[in-house]
Amino acid sequence: MDLSKVLGDVYAGSAPAPAPTTTPEWADEAHLDQAFANWTPGPPADAPAAEREMAAHVDPTSRRRIDDDLASALTEALSAAPAEPEPDLAELIAEIPAAPVAPEPVRSWSRGDDDVLPSRAGTPGRKSRFSRR
Repeated sequence: MDLSKVLGDVYAGSAPAPAPTTTPEWADEAHLDQAFANWTPGPPADAPAAEREMAAHVDPTSRRRIDDDLASALTEALSAAPAEPEPDLAELIAEIPAAPVAPEPVRSWSRGDDDVLPSRAGTPGRKSRFSRR
């Protein structure tokens, strides 16, 4: 029996159908530009007074984009900052003082250090499987 044929039979019908790659008509850039050509930020003229008060600080004739404002602020901040050279990693490591390391005390092993072996005395009131009955 040919294993490749068996695997082909197993996986032949399980491939997912490819997703459609067409975008909807409303997502076209030209269509969106046309739809928002006459739009101005802020409430419409027939909006309630409370809504107009909330947007009173917005200039409806301003068509500045926030990403342009952020980009210009970032450019200004980066150009105003002094250029500092990158520190040399070897110099930084050399400046770190070495901490003294105290040696650990040497201790000899005793039977009480091993938690696997049963104790010879046993626990009072409890019999171990190694005690004599």
